[in-house]
Amino acid sequence: MSKSINAESILDELALNLQEHVELLEEVRKIIALNRASRNYNINLLLDAMSRLRSNRAKIMANLEFIMNIDIYPHQVDDLIALLGYYVEIAFSNERKLLLEVRKFINIDNDIEELNRTRDTASEILARTSSTTIR
Repeated sequence: MSKSINAESILDELALNLQEHVELLEEVRKIIALNRASRNYNINLLLDAMSRLRSNRAKIMANLEFIMNIDIYPHQVDDLIALLGYYVEIAFSNERKLLLEVRKFINIDNDIEELNRTRDTASEILARTSSTTIR
């Protein structure tokens, strides 16, 4: 068994990235609503927001890949489980629903694939972490 490390900074970074994720989803929702209301579609705004959402998802994935390769202090496990649980249960679903709306305007096939990969990684870490705390 490898030595546990203090993962406070990576957990803080993951929490910030998840908060940014919520804000970006809301921004994309607003852009879609404005496009529908005005019937004057501004695809550039949507493309820009989606670019930032993709970048955010990549940051979340990088956090997850780092976490996957470490053992964290036992007192930090609950924080990790809460963050991963939120992502798997809520954030993934919210983004998936939004992507189904976005695809009416732009191609997002790679987004769905990347979203699923990110969710699968979070689920794997969550399952591994949860099973190690149940003894």
